[in-house]
Order: sequence, then structure tokens, then C-alpha cells
Amino acid sequence: MGDYTLSEVILRNLKIEDIVTIYQHIHSEYMEKYYSNNLEEQQGIYEKWYKYMIVSPGYRPYFFDLEKDDKSKDFLAFINYELKNNRAIVNIYINKKYRGLDYGKLLLKMSMDKLKKDTKKIKFIVAYILEENLISQKTFLGAGFNFKKIEKNNKIRYKLYRRYL
Repeated sequence: MGDYTLSEVILRNLKIEDIVTIYQHIHSEYMEKYYSNNLEEQQGIYEKWYKYMIVSPGYRPYFFDLEKDDKSKDFLAFINYELKNNRAIVNIYINKKYRGLDYGKLLLKMSMDKLKKDTKKIKFIVAYILEENLISQKTFLGAGFNFKKIEKNNKIRYKLYRRYL
């Protein structure tokens, strides 16, 4: 994991003030490319969506910081769980500058432990991973997920992985 230890990874619930950071890392490049003529409107849509996730009982959005040597913090990752009955659908985003440093398994395990404490009704977690995304598949397998089947949605093939809590 690069030059960092587990104690330097900070997991917490997503806060409203984190929305700007998430937008900058996850959405801004895409929005500038495809919606350059109405960026403010698009940013407002995403802001409303993240504010909804923060307060909704149907989501558990988690934010990860990395504490550096000088005690400053850097955005590491965002993991969101969409809760549906007794299952959760997981989505993960790792900051580009920290990809390839083996954080994925650690972050998934940390967030699953927190999810288990935050909600008692979730029995298993599922992940839909693009068929060609071999790195994510390896990460989820390493975090204890098992491949279940291939699903197709609008001509896109996903591999479905599942893990019981």
C-alpha cells in the first residue's frame, strides 16, 4: 500500500462538505467533456443527489481520507452501498493517484465492517463489475466476494459478485 499504514486511512460517513471533492474527482472531467454548456446545472444535480444519499435510509455513503506525514488529509476513496431489502449493492471509487497501490481490498473490508455495524438487516453485498475490468474483479475476489453470474444490461456485460456478511 504505498508508504502508508492502516492507521492513516480514515473512514467516515459522507458529509455535505465532501460533495465538492467527490464531484471534482468523479464527475467533473466527464461533465466538462459532455456538458460544457451547462456545468453549473449538472453540478447542482449531482449535489442534490449526494445530499439525498447522505440523509436517505436507503444508502450508506462512506468517505475515505488518507492522513499524510504532515497531518494533512487527502481524498482516498468513496464507497457507496445502496440498500435493498437484505442486500446492498456496492460502488467504489478510488482516487486516481492511489490506484494500483492495493487499497481496494482494505477499503472494501473496512467499509463492510462499518456497514455491518450501521445496519443489521443486510445479509449480503453484491457488486456489478464490467466484464473487462479485471483489476476490480481481482480486488473483489481478494475481499471475499465470489463470482455468481454474468448479467447483461443495455448490451453491456457485467460480472455479478456476491459476499455474505
